[in-house]
Amino acid sequence: MKLPIIILVGTLMITGGCMFARRHSHHKTTSAPDFTLPDQDGKPVHLDDIIKNSHTTILIFYPKDGSPLCTQQLCAVQDTLFEDAQKHKVTILAISGNTPADHKTFSQAHHFRFPLLSDLEGRVRKLYHAYSFFSQRATIIINHAGMIVDRCDDFISLKGHLEKIHHAIDASRHA
Repeated sequence: MKLPIIILVGTLMITGGCMFARRHSHHKTTSAPDFTLPDQDGKPVHLDDIIKNSHTTILIFYPKDGSPLCTQQLCAVQDTLFEDAQKHKVTILAISGNTPADHKTFSQAHHFRFPLLSDLEGRVRKLYHAYSFFSQRATIIINHAGMIVDRCDDFISLKGHLEKIHHAIDASRHA
């Protein structure tokens, strides 16, 4: 019984992408649920305000500040995608259950230039179905009209998450 599980995990790590993206009620015709959460400085961030001022909004749900995979994911976004995102009015919001103080420490340590939002009770994570048995990692793409247009729920590989963000930035470039 252990062998199939090992093979499955190995396959996920090798192939990357969103091969096990779950299907939810959120699809191209679904409005993004609105929310307000505090950022790393304790300031409230209201999703509707962000959407009004962005061509595309990307929500990155991640499990925990400072964990190796979460750090790798957010650093990859910062180092390889953030500049292009800014140029093309794409706003990135990273969300986890950590406190604003934890986020501030994590953000300062890695010089993140996008907000880290605190969802202590997991209310927003539940609104977006950004959880699974394996992980709390999801990337949600929201267009300028406030509609969810894409998502990735891969729990092991970061490749699919980064590809979704890259494609959203690329689509904004051509809009």
